[in-house]
Amino acid sequence: MFFLMMFLEQWLVLLGLLLILRSSLKSSSSIVRILTASAAGSGLGCLTVWAAGGNQAVMLGFLAASIAATSWLAFPLSLRKSLICSGYLFALSALLGGIWSFIKYRLSIHIWIFGCFAAFLLLAFLYCAVWENIREQKDSLYQVSFELLGKTVRVTAYLDTGNFLYEPIEKLPVSVIEEQALNPYLDESLTILIEKHKLKDIRMIPYRSVGKEGGLMMGVLVTNMRIKNSSQTWIVQRGLIGLSEQPLSRNGHYQLLLHPDLVR
Repeated sequence: MFFLMMFLEQWLVLLGLLLILRSSLKSSSSIVRILTASAAGSGLGCLTVWAAGGNQAVMLGFLAASIAATSWLAFPLSLRKSLICSGYLFALSALLGGIWSFIKYRLSIHIWIFGCFAAFLLLAFLYCAVWENIREQKDSLYQVSFELLGKTVRVTAYLDTGNFLYEPIEKLPVSVIEEQALNPYLDESLTILIEKHKLKDIRMIPYRSVGKEGGLMMGVLVTNMRIKNSSQTWIVQRGLIGLSEQPLSRNGHYQLLLHPDLVR
């Protein structure tokens, strides 16, 4: 009876953790696979308690193997990614255990099903409030490369969905890069390159900004623009990059504001 209750408790907990992990990883694993993996993980957990016989070292070894097996069964990943996923599952388990202990001893909720439910509610809140926000910001970052003066420039870009800037003649969408991001790729300053006519295909782009009636931004035509995120790659043969004298990101996470039309 003891092991049956332990099995059911661990199964429910693992099921919740694997569902959270599936959402976090954007995995396509089916519910049936998640149910099977959580049941297998719970069975391995019970086996761990039985086989360890109170030996902490043996228990830790069995526990690590159980978590790795559960992750591998739940998500069809390579060995390396499966090990990383195991680390995520272990971290989630530790976080849930900490929340559960806090609820049990500070709020005096001793019935495990209520304590488990309350712990999952708090964990789900933390997931939505913190992790979803981090992931959303991460999903807005792209790796961009393009050819300029015979060199391949590589920068991190932020998808600027509020960018409606177009070049007035050809109606090309304009992405904006901070000038200092180009310095490692240029032998001379932009001003000298323009004066020597080495930097060609210059465009002057009219724009408006908050607190300013209007202005002109210098832009350069670039070629072989490749835009990548975690799942897709876009190739643009000719792109127009506006030049900003000011940094675009306070923390330096990106150097280019990407026009949304380029990834449609």
